[in-house]
Amino acid sequence: MNYYKKLFYVGAIWNCSIAFFSLFFYKPLFYFFHMAIPDPPVWLFLFLGAVVVFGLGYFWVGIDLTRNDGIVKMGIIGKIGFFSMTVYSVFTSVFHPIMLLPATIDIVFAILFGFFLYSQYTQSERNLYN
Repeated sequence: MNYYKKLFYVGAIWNCSIAFFSLFFYKPLFYFFHMAIPDPPVWLFLFLGAVVVFGLGYFWVGIDLTRNDGIVKMGIIGKIGFFSMTVYSVFTSVFHPIMLLPATIDIVFAILFGFFLYSQYTQSERNLYN
């Protein structure tokens, strides 16, 4: 199996597992990290739903690496945004510092997704001249 196929399948599993785990255990997680539970939690649920949708998108990219670069671009933007907001929230004491762990994993995915886009671009450029 192609490296990039595996990357996007792992990205899909990462997103969906984090979202489902957070959905079912958000109350003890917020309590453990001394964070206020959003009231109402609908915004949290909408965010987690978006995380699952992005995960589904990464799964589709893994199925066909040649047709879904828009999903990859959106994923990069989303992961950079999540990382940036998490770092800001940790430094302003809104989030517990442990939140830097998933944010760091997400920024690594964003970088690897960028390498994928670059490889696709250079490959299509090579095919243009062959």
